[in-house]
Amino acid sequence: MSIHYDDAGFTRGISRVSQAIRRFLFHGSLAFFLRFSGFFLLGFIAYLHFFFDSINPDHNAIAAWMMGYLAYLIVLEYLRLRKFPSYDANWFLLVRIFSSLILISWLLNAVPLMRGVLTFTYLIPLIACATRWQPKPLFPEPTS
Repeated sequence: MSIHYDDAGFTRGISRVSQAIRRFLFHGSLAFFLRFSGFFLLGFIAYLHFFFDSINPDHNAIAAWMMGYLAYLIVLEYLRLRKFPSYDANWFLLVRIFSSLILISWLLNAVPLMRGVLTFTYLIPLIACATRWQPKPLFPEPTS
């Protein structure tokens, strides 16, 4: 007879608690980041624009992008707060991801000298897709 220490009460209880804490911290911080990632990006671009204005000579393109992206974020917040019925639907998630990719491409076109710093912004829609996408089963369970 072998003894499995992983099945002991204290070890099992501690591992469940540590897994719950890890899941809460990871999910909570990731959800917080995804929820406000657009505003973080807008603040970061405003910081780069106002404090390092000598890097990019085309200030109008950056200001136009910031206004367009702020309008996009406000529309998304309005739809989220009004509990738009299709807000969490997969098709609307795809629309949000593609519009975010278009806006990020516009940003990288507007700030050619900061492309190396801002290439990480393409990760934001991909992380959102990986965490929010709810695939439907290929073969649904038959209902009787």
